Amino acid sequence: MNIHEKNSLVEAGRAALNAAIGDMPMLAGIREEIARTQPLKGERIAGCLHLTKETGVLIDLFHAASTEIVWTGGDEVSTQDEIAVLLSDRGITVFGWRNMLSNEVETALKETLNHFDDGPTIIIDNGARLITAALDEPQRFPSLKYMTEKTTEGCAKLRERASREDIPFPVFLVNEVVTK
Repeated sequence: MNIHEKNSLVEAGRAALNAAIGDMPMLAGIREEIARTQPLKGERIAGCLHLTKETGVLIDLFHAASTEIVWTGGDEVSTQDEIAVLLSDRGITVFGWRNMLSNEVETALKETLNHFDDGPTIIIDNGARLITAALDEPQRFPSLKYMTEKTTEGCAKLRERASREDIPFPVFLVNEVVTK
């Protein structure tokens, strides 16, 4: 990608993110507070969630809170390239682009989970792939504090696993929240 293509994507990403922020005034207010108070300062977040303008608002909130962030879209088609390029331009590590091949998605998932030397402190997941990998080798992730899972399928996988063994990290099952 040449500099003109990159700049064009950054501008498109900025416009899309600003539009999404306008549709999410509650998160915009939280972002202001979290940027001021820094309650997540020093946390390391590994995310695997559709890389769209809406997710970009959440990532921007975490970035304002002085967290270290690595992210992947986690599938072949949901990533909006303009958001991925904008976030990368802002210093966020992004492994993902639209129309990735299946093997590239798997590589991006591994790179996301292995990005931090000491592992992430927080995992935000879609499909429980990052969480499952962390559960398979918990000794590799000594600083992991908690995780979230978004999908019905991922929640079912984690409930089934929890019926067989202890899960050493708290997992918040987003899809099972009544107010979702």
